[in-house]
Amino acid sequence: MKERNTFLFETKTGKPQNPRYIRKIITQWGKRALLKNISPHTLRHSFATNKIAQTGKIKAFSQYLGHSSSSVTLDMYTHQELSTTELFC
Repeated sequence: MKERNTFLFETKTGKPQNPRYIRKIITQWGKRALLKNISPHTLRHSFATNKIAQTGKIKAFSQYLGHSSSSVTLDMYTHQELSTTELFC
């Protein structure tokens, strides 16, 4: 049996969907469901932020995301808040 590629967003014939169409659909559903502007990048950012927070495996996830280094991932996807004490001590 021939193995078929599967895509997250595909046409009825199994081919990858046009990226502009995907962006349009995600934006429409974001506005309907959340009353916010949502983009594919928003979904990527949310997924990455949550997975890094859950696992703490920054280097492995950096490679998964295709970043050139772990520092890129740290800068973009970790959100650490510092207390006043931590800032000034």
